[in-house]
Order: sequence, then C-alpha cells, then structure tokens
Amino acid sequence: MSGDEAHVIGDLRAKLAEFPETTHPEEHATIQFNLGLALAEALAGDREANLRQAVEAYAAALSVFDEHRYPLFRGRVLTALGACERDLGLKQVARDRFLEATRVLEAAESVAENGAAFNNLGLSETDLGDFSAAVKAFDRAVELFSGETYARQRSAALVNRGLAKSSQGSADMIQGA
Repeated sequence: MSGDEAHVIGDLRAKLAEFPETTHPEEHATIQFNLGLALAEALAGDREANLRQAVEAYAAALSVFDEHRYPLFRGRVLTALGACERDLGLKQVARDRFLEATRVLEAAESVAENGAAFNNLGLSETDLGDFSAAVKAFDRAVELFSGETYARQRSAALVNRGLAKSSQGSADMIQGA
C-alpha cells in the first residue's frame, strides 16, 4: 500500500477507536463506510484482502444504517458493498445487493445514488448473462440520469445499455441501443 493510502487507512482505523459504536453509532458507521471506500480503492497491497476488509467495514456500517432512519446512507453502503462483492466474483450476491440498494434508494429520493445503483445492477445482470434484466436496469439508470447535471453518468449508462443489447445478439436490438 502506498504511503498516502496507508496513512488514510490508519487514520480511519484510529478514528474508529475515537468514536466507538456504543457511544457514537452514526459517526462510527460513517467512518466504517469511509474505511471501506479507502480499502476498496487502494491501489497497492493485496487486492482481494483489501476488498474483503472493505466488505467487513461496509457490513459494520450497515449494522447502524437501517433503511427507515438512514435510507440514503444504507443505499450508498449497499451499492459500495455490492461493487466489492462483484469485484470478488460474487456475482449473484452483488446482484442481490444492488437490488436491495435500488429498493432502499427509491424511498430516499436520491437521483444520483439510485441511478448509480441501477447502473451497477445492470452490470451485475450482464455478468450473470441476464441481458434483458440488464437492459431494464440500464434503462432506469438512463431515466434517472436525464438531467444535465448527470450527463457523464447518463453516457456511461447508455454505453452499458448498448453493450448489454449487443450481447443479446440481434441487429435490431443493437440499432435500438
């Protein structure tokens, strides 16, 4: 792990002791989420070990962020957790995680977070070979990313939808992508 990455991860771990879950649950869960992000994005070190540690950090955050009190945070953590699980090759688990994230985030009314969850769901459906479900998920992501603010995300979802449609095989479907 690079010096900067190790420093950030070390600082986050130190903050966990400073803000224990028993007395500071929201802060602890937020730090766990940030630790998970840092581990998942770490370029150095053992990638699989980093991802597994990130999964543990996200699971700890989820123990605090329930969907009724913290739907946005829960959905955000579920999406990040699903991405780690997808990277670990846990395709069905990741798909189920993204499905849960999309359900939770609908209630949170966050366009950016929900669009990201649907885009990731589409990628997982593609991984599993269910191209029809992938296209539906990408269609929802494109719909959510319809505003000018989300042009980059919309472009990514459109490309992903086109790839899923091309995987279905018919020339008509590819034209419609």
